[in-house]
Amino acid sequence: MSLYDQALTTVNLHTVLPAIEINKAALAKAIWAEQQIARWEDDQEIAPSVKHGEIRNAAGYRDAALSVLTVGTGIPFQSWLDTVRAIAVEECTS
Repeated sequence: MSLYDQALTTVNLHTVLPAIEINKAALAKAIWAEQQIARWEDDQEIAPSVKHGEIRNAAGYRDAALSVLTVGTGIPFQSWLDTVRAIAVEECTS
């Protein structure tokens, strides 16, 4: 089972039924934002000031989505951050 599948299972187990779709969307947004952060960090063509702004923007989206997951599941923010980072690495390397 991939880390993404494990994370979805965690969302399903720790969420009341009406909020499951919200939490799944938050998980997807957090993963997307983490992938954007990695993409901007790796980009050597962009001016540092632009790169920094884009990373901050993506981190804001990621952190907002992780806050939704934290409130929706009761699982700590840092746990979700670690999970999302691991999923982004797993998807990037697979």
